Amino acid sequence: MSDQISADAVRSAVLGGLEEAFESVHGYFLDKGTSLFETLSQVTAGEASQASASSVGTLAAQVDHATFYLTEAIRFAQEGPGGAHADWAGSWSRTTVTDAEWDDLRANLRSEYSRMQDLVRSNPVWNEMTIGGCIATIAHSAYHLGEIRQALAVIRARQS
Repeated sequence: MSDQISADAVRSAVLGGLEEAFESVHGYFLDKGTSLFETLSQVTAGEASQASASSVGTLAAQVDHATFYLTEAIRFAQEGPGGAHADWAGSWSRTTVTDAEWDDLRANLRSEYSRMQDLVRSNPVWNEMTIGGCIATIAHSAYHLGEIRQALAVIRARQS
């Protein structure tokens, strides 16, 4: 038995992990109906403008940061280290959003997710760096999904 994994198998596994985190649950690590886009589709702009505690960002900031992370991961994959200095702190600055701004934030997240999928589909080289970057992207996105779901539970509990 060979210990080699085909590039197609790696690509398929990465796309499956991204899909689970963002759009539809396959049972890898989430419960049915709890992906990021499924969760965010049920969040109002008013809820997105709230934080679960004073020491954390609003839900809108969480989404803005998750989008920023995808943008930077794509940039790094395409350009390598160096590049322009990323404003990580600035990715947390969003506080309140209108209905239109909330729609735009979610659309931007979906767009960057789509770009990440395209990058994975077209990536010609699978090595420790590219696989590690993909694992980090899935983990980071799943982490923020958990943060958003926990914060949303606190925010909704306050409203009842």
